[in-house]
Amino acid sequence: MIELTHLTLKHLALCRYKSIKRVDFDNLNNVVLLMGRNNAGKSNILDAFKFLSEAAASFDHALAARGHDVVQLIHRKRPEDAMEFLFDFVIAPRKREEIIRRLFTGNAQAELTDALNSELLSALTLKITVGPEHFVEELSTPHSGGSRPFVIFSIKGAPGNMEVLCGQLETLCKQRKGDPAPGPVPLAVKPETAQPYRLWLGRPESAAEAWPVSYELADAVYQQFTCLEWADPMRKLPATSPILGGQKLTPDISNLPDVLHWLYNNKPKQFRKIESEENSTPPRCRAKPPLV
Repeated sequence: MIELTHLTLKHLALCRYKSIKRVDFDNLNNVVLLMGRNNAGKSNILDAFKFLSEAAASFDHALAARGHDVVQLIHRKRPEDAMEFLFDFVIAPRKREEIIRRLFTGNAQAELTDALNSELLSALTLKITVGPEHFVEELSTPHSGGSRPFVIFSIKGAPGNMEVLCGQLETLCKQRKGDPAPGPVPLAVKPETAQPYRLWLGRPESAAEAWPVSYELADAVYQQFTCLEWADPMRKLPATSPILGGQKLTPDISNLPDVLHWLYNNKPKQFRKIESEENSTPPRCRAKPPLV
């Protein structure tokens, strides 16, 4: 089983969400800290994660507090455009080796060392596109035998219609040399799982039995969103991360807003120095799921 700590978010990109035309964060590690002037889009970055989490329950739920219309969320409210979200996760080395060994078990012609030294499962990428009347999700990993990513699952959805394709990762890893690469196969979508209209975050539930390793990878990514946690600028924090107040930053940074407010009110020169340094450097964040 892949635990939350076995995946680390290393890169994310948000495109055309509310005031955000495009923003990229690279080399993420432990903690995400967003600093900037008012109306720079910090809250919208956080809200993008919240929107995706809520849309995994239903679009109606996610849109209830956001204008009841996807177009209201698209940058400049252009109905012909779509929002895009890209997440790159890295699997812990030991867990990656364990998964690759499982995938190649029984393939006598495959050199396990070659697979381990390849780019296969060196990362998991989830790309989500959301338009006014559709969404597209693609979970992929670098391909061991080619330059194009290997698509583990592809999901296309619209109100009343769902299409799910499986790339057959398990079949690929059991192939003999010279065998043609397997193509994507459609997965059945039960009517009850297609309702309500919602995001799947790369995880088709119908794949659990037939494609267990692929589903396990998809579920690990899915869990990153269901366990999201952050220091909300509006102080609407989970009960597990109360704001403690005071001048000293706690190890879990749950009192970060209070510390920044204290600096602003009591040490304005230091606060402006920190703000100036942040504004003069390229945007960078550090994060390790669950996001804080």
